[in-house]
Amino acid sequence: MKQDDHYRKLLQEYITQLDQIKGKDLSDLQNQLQIYRDQILEESQEKIRIVNQQANSIKAKILYDEQRQAEDKIDLIIGQLQQISHDDKLQHLGSESITKTHITTNANFGSKAPGQNCSFGSEQRPQSTHIQEEKRASVIHRTKIKQ
Repeated sequence: MKQDDHYRKLLQEYITQLDQIKGKDLSDLQNQLQIYRDQILEESQEKIRIVNQQANSIKAKILYDEQRQAEDKIDLIIGQLQQISHDDKLQHLGSESITKTHITTNANFGSKAPGQNCSFGSEQRPQSTHIQEEKRASVIHRTKIKQ
């Protein structure tokens, strides 16, 4: 029984030492695991930073390209508008003028024999006939188009 107690005590000490060794190994493994986690985290953050820089660079390039294309389209449209505005064939602008003409005719008339001069002196009073003016609604439109 003494021997059994002694073996039990030795076995107990061995188990205690084994537990200490396992605890130390477990602690070392946890420390290594934490180091690996920190390395992985740093590497992933660096990769994310690089990817973000690349994405921002690509976004800036796309934005620049889109702005250039928009500017080119605007320049093309402005050029077409200038061409149209200077093309005389496409000008639809014109002018109209209304001209009213009033004609008054005074006539003296009479009869004479052949070879006789016709003169109306102050002693003879010329006869005048007034013709009733007829107002017409005819208006002349003139459109001038430059060519």
